[in-house]
Amino acid sequence: MHALFGLRDSLHIHEGSPLQMWVKRHGASTVAKYNELMKVGGVGPVTFQAETPSKTFTAYIDPENKFVAPDKFSQVVTAYCITRVGY
Repeated sequence: MHALFGLRDSLHIHEGSPLQMWVKRHGASTVAKYNELMKVGGVGPVTFQAETPSKTFTAYIDPENKFVAPDKFSQVVTAYCITRVGY
């Protein structure tokens, strides 16, 4: 997660170590959700969708706006992971 946060502004650059390339490729959708959160003031709401359009949930990340950017990113990662768990 720390590596992805550090690379979030360079996802479009297709160079780096094999690990960096893997993180960029597989973390792009999480970074997109984080960018979506930042566009709405860093608190949400942000909608997350699971395998089907009927399985969605809305999250407010840090509604009191007290956390720094890496902590907000961590919360987005956690919410995004929930979409990958079957329910």
